[in-house]
Amino acid sequence: MNNAYDYIISLGLNCEVRYQLGKNYGAFDSSLLEWAVSSPESLARIIENPSLVFSGKIEEMRDYNMWRCKVTNTVFHGKSTVGELLRPDGKVDEEKIALEKRDTISRIRHLSDKFTSVARSLDSKLYIVGIHPEFCKYSGSELRAFVKLISSTISRSCNNSSLLVVTIKENLDSIKNLGNETSLFIRAIDHFSPFNRATNPQYADLNGWKKNIAKL
Repeated sequence: MNNAYDYIISLGLNCEVRYQLGKNYGAFDSSLLEWAVSSPESLARIIENPSLVFSGKIEEMRDYNMWRCKVTNTVFHGKSTVGELLRPDGKVDEEKIALEKRDTISRIRHLSDKFTSVARSLDSKLYIVGIHPEFCKYSGSELRAFVKLISSTISRSCNNSSLLVVTIKENLDSIKNLGNETSLFIRAIDHFSPFNRATNPQYADLNGWKKNIAKL
């Protein structure tokens, strides 16, 4: 695998990929889908046309300070914690919520433009997609078709790019022979952390990630 990528870009399918990259390699530039939960059915559409994100109705998920793009069925984190959006009396501060929504939309649209700009550049790029079983229920031939779709979409839409697919060992047999030496790499880990617990040391499989991913 190329050891000199200009960009390493997480495509989800949840934020654990980005968290584990940070644990192993330090800070990265922000990217569109790194702190997001994206529908696998929409991922190829987003790669091809990132401007779809937040192009229509946006659903507020107030209990988590998350915002769902109903066009792409993708959920993005706001910057604040839920507690930071409360007034001293414990009630929701509507002005802070409104500001958080504007900030999130502005930030995601900026990252959408950046995603497109980087994809079109000739800089070398490694895109990473984590096949988290809580967000991608595909297995067998369905999973194989999904990996082929994402790989072909990146090849078509993103210049000078490779794709790294991270999956659990149970999925490996159905997709391992898709990998090659230049543009598609397949790696397996024992497990992903449960949803919303990627940063909890009790669940984070750091040893597994370091063993299987730290070969870039």
